[in-house]
This record gives sequence, C-alpha cells and structure tokens, in this order.
Amino acid sequence: MSRLRRKLEMMCSSRDLPLAFTRQAYDVSVAKDGVVIQGGMEIERRRGLSYAQFEREYLLPRKPVIITDALDECPARRKWTPDYFRERFGERRLLTTSC
Repeated sequence: MSRLRRKLEMMCSSRDLPLAFTRQAYDVSVAKDGVVIQGGMEIERRRGLSYAQFEREYLLPRKPVIITDALDECPARRKWTPDYFRERFGERRLLTTSC
C-alpha cells in the first residue's frame, strides 16, 4: 500500500479533514478529452504522488484531483470480477430507472 493511500485512509477514518473539504461537491461533466468541472476547469489526472505533493498541490488549496493509481493495491480490484458478482448476487433483482 502506498504511503499516500495509507495517509489518506488515516485522515478519512480519523476525520482530520476539514468538514467543508469533505463535503464539498463539484458539478462534474464528462468531455471527450477528460473530466471537466463546472466553469471549464479540468480536473488533473495524477499518479505516483507522494503525500507531500498531494498535500501541497491539492489538499491545502482544495483543488480536485483524480488519483489514477490510488486503488492499485486494493484487493477488491482482483476480487470483484463479473463472475464474483454473478455467483453471489446473480439471483437478486434490482429496480432500475432511467433519467
């Protein structure tokens, strides 16, 4: 597990993040060339960030970022396959609607 991921998990579980930061929401729309938030500001995609870089460049200025390798070591990435869900939940019915 990366140091950044461990630090983020500790922060989120210990509620060290400012309430305004954790509840801040963005109106996100998807463009062909990436993810864009309202106002036309593109959200950067980053990988390999150290915690110090993340804190300095994104956390403290409250700038959104997509961390593309944040879940690379997560066991669910290997475990949660279509077969996994089919075997465990294949008989369940879900109510779906379209907007």
